[in-house]
Amino acid sequence: MSFTLAAGLSTLDVTSHSGMVLTFSLGMLLVAGVIAGYLAGWIGVPKVSLYILAGLALGPSLLGWIPPNHLHELDPVLKLALAMVLLEIGSRFKVGMIRRIIHSAVPLSVGELVFTFVLVSGGVYMFGEPLRPALLLGGLALATAPATTIVVLREYDSEGPVTAYTFFLVALNNLAAIVAFEILFAATSLLDEGAKVDVMGLLTWLSVSLVGSTLLGIGAGILVAIASSLTREKQRTVVVFAITAIVLGFCESYELPYLLTFLAMGITLANASRHTAETLKELGTVLALLYVVFFVAAGAELNLQALSSVGAIGAVYVITRCLGKYFGIRLIAQWRQESIEVQRWLGSTLIAQAGAAIGLVAIATDRDPVLGAHLATIIVGTVVVFEVIGPLLTRFAVVHAGEVPVAHLVHPERPGLRRSIHNVVSQIRISFGHDPLMKKNRSDLKVGDLMRKNVKSISNSAGFLEVLEFIEHSRHQVYPVTNTDGNLVSVIRYRDLRTVLFDREVASLVRAEDLSVETNLFLSPDIAIQEAFDRCEKTIDDVIPVVDSVETMMLIGLLERRDIIRFIKTDHKTPQKTKPPNPTEESPS
Repeated sequence: MSFTLAAGLSTLDVTSHSGMVLTFSLGMLLVAGVIAGYLAGWIGVPKVSLYILAGLALGPSLLGWIPPNHLHELDPVLKLALAMVLLEIGSRFKVGMIRRIIHSAVPLSVGELVFTFVLVSGGVYMFGEPLRPALLLGGLALATAPATTIVVLREYDSEGPVTAYTFFLVALNNLAAIVAFEILFAATSLLDEGAKVDVMGLLTWLSVSLVGSTLLGIGAGILVAIASSLTREKQRTVVVFAITAIVLGFCESYELPYLLTFLAMGITLANASRHTAETLKELGTVLALLYVVFFVAAGAELNLQALSSVGAIGAVYVITRCLGKYFGIRLIAQWRQESIEVQRWLGSTLIAQAGAAIGLVAIATDRDPVLGAHLATIIVGTVVVFEVIGPLLTRFAVVHAGEVPVAHLVHPERPGLRRSIHNVVSQIRISFGHDPLMKKNRSDLKVGDLMRKNVKSISNSAGFLEVLEFIEHSRHQVYPVTNTDGNLVSVIRYRDLRTVLFDREVASLVRAEDLSVETNLFLSPDIAIQEAFDRCEKTIDDVIPVVDSVETMMLIGLLERRDIIRFIKTDHKTPQKTKPPNPTEESPS
């Protein structure tokens, strides 16, 4: 034991001198993700944005609490997370959906890619960039960050044409970026007299790698589909992660573009398995953990110093890329007479840029260190901008396109720090048998003794935005609606809002009475708690309105479900202590 203790102390001593251990950095990434997620819900921005900003604050660019070598050691986890995102993107495309969308999506994609390439290449060339790097920057500008974009769409549960097109265009953008960059690198090498590049070899490698990665993805998708049908539900998660990790390792070993591999794997799985939706749902908790680490670490890898060094060329790259994405979509969408939502908002969902572009720059650096270093300075610097504004623009687009349920825009207020501490202390006291309700007699208690007084309500004539404002500052799930006299007329339930899509253009036409439903579930203050409990068991509502009487229906309070259940389930009658028998006394005959 003494040897073990000495070894442990020696390890601690080495750690203290060499810096933090990886597990500590991983814990910091997760804590930062939890805090960022809470703040995102509070201020109403995508969680991805604050994950990235939190990572940026912890990373080498600012506080430096996460060492660069730890980010490098986490690289396998980050790649696995990206692979799962790509798998999920592909799993949305069944053959029937591809047939419906491809005729519209391909022209939109071609227009956006051409506009982006021309504007970026021409813009940076006019500002002094040599022709070869200008053309390569145009090719790099085509890529859209799949993880950043898709996770925002998942977070807000968006659904509609803009969302469907975004999934498809993100996949096409990254495929086009890989192909275009390889072709441009080979073609532009002919412009450089000093460059020694095997053009035919590059094109041959490109063809083989694209075909090989696609076939690998198809085979892996079929394998997952077979395994999913043979295994039980809880084992499918292990199967998917195992096959994904093996395929990812194979791609890295043979330098195959794993982006295409996992897109093909997802598409194959969607069309070959009946369990695709269940499998992805079962992955939810693990994926949530991976995504937090992925985005916080991605933020930590951002380089603010690189942003300050890109200068005018970087600014031109950012502006022309944004204009190319937006107007390339808008002009083609107008020409094809797409919906006004697609025309206005689809381009804004394609701005984020990160991993794919950086990966292509790394390939360029291996082949030509001087050229690659120059491209890396611009791409790494501008990625900071795109990763911060990209999620915000994506959210802005799908919200204004009317494809986000209202339930994702308003969140019942969570208890603050003081209330949370009070709840914990109260629960600890209850666990040790000090429940204050035990001092009360259940038979004497009425609804009026437990109800929350001085409650607020929504006027039935309130506008849609007023309703959202009320819900956002309420911690309940049921909201009473009253008339001008303060009489209860109906209720609005938070869970019902999930089916309501938010569209600012029609918000002015919607009133509270349009969102509410009549209710027969209400209480009066003189009702016994047992009767209130019986009524409570018939509903899943978290609160029940309390009115002064059935005749007037004046709202005077709310009775919380948890208060009723907590009281009624507690045995409030303490057993009477019996006097021990006295052996000197005679027993009664």
